[in-house]
Amino acid sequence: MSFYASITAVEPIMEAFQQKTGVKGEYTRISTTRFISTVLTEFQAGKLAADVLQAPLLVMEILKDQGVIVDYTPMAAAVYPDWAKRDGVYLFGIEYVGLIYNTELVDPADVPKRYEDLTDPKWKNQIVMANPESHATTISWLIGLKENIFATEKEWWDFVKGLAANEPMFVASFDVSLEEPSRVFRGGPLKTLFRITLPVLRPAIMAAFILCIIRGLASFAVPSVLGMPGRIYVMSTYIYRYLTSSSERFVTISSRGFKPTIIELKKARVPLFAVLIVLSVLLIVLPVFVLLYTSFVPRNCNWCWIYVVLCPYASVRDNLGSFIRIHCHLSALRNPSDDECLCTDSQPS
Repeated sequence: MSFYASITAVEPIMEAFQQKTGVKGEYTRISTTRFISTVLTEFQAGKLAADVLQAPLLVMEILKDQGVIVDYTPMAAAVYPDWAKRDGVYLFGIEYVGLIYNTELVDPADVPKRYEDLTDPKWKNQIVMANPESHATTISWLIGLKENIFATEKEWWDFVKGLAANEPMFVASFDVSLEEPSRVFRGGPLKTLFRITLPVLRPAIMAAFILCIIRGLASFAVPSVLGMPGRIYVMSTYIYRYLTSSSERFVTISSRGFKPTIIELKKARVPLFAVLIVLSVLLIVLPVFVLLYTSFVPRNCNWCWIYVVLCPYASVRDNLGSFIRIHCHLSALRNPSDDECLCTDSQPS
């Protein structure tokens, strides 16, 4: 069972579900800002991998309007309160949005006690919040304040205008992203780079470094032929030079009458010679022939290789020419837009 969700710390729930039902669940965390685009893209491509979706109410309502989800009545819904039942979408919990502050920068006596305290001008350029233009949880939070906290719509609007006047810094989401929290807590670009970005990229950097080392060591033939005579070294040739620098101290001593030992192949001579011929044809003759063939044959002529092979035999070639013309006409009927057919009705010469 594949589970797409925007909430975190859901692993204990998945483990309890597996123990109770015996069905293994796979949890994929998708941020609220990317939830709709991710699910709709997979759904429209016919490759939606999720079996169960969890997201804020606004996101679920949009997905339902698009036909992604269908109505489902869980057994536990019988005891749900009426406010938790939203036309086939069920609210299984309450998401709390709280205020957190930096204890090193804010005195405990100055901590806001009410939402209205956030409109105080002393908090100008000191507030960080998720962008309400794209973050569904923040939108739900603002609507919840209007419906459940403020007595009148005017009070709610005064709060929203006062909050906007303090020019809060908008971030994408309060999720597992590490660079934004570092920027929120005034980490600075350099501190974020060395304490967040580079440690996260360490596996990728090490993999790229190892790949470069391997590619450098593998590149030996060309640098040894072109570079070593001119004393231009790369890593592989430098290592080779270092390892062979003392080779002149070692000499193989043999008698004057030494000659290589000849091994008689006997009955294996013919099979080995046949294998040698086959390998020579496959590795040398055939590649050269294909190269010559492709350099002389026009495009879009699938039968010309037969024409080239049988070219010395005039009678066979003439009869084959008629067959090739018939084939080209049939091909033109199947693909009338192909105006590059190079076969004509003229007799081959």
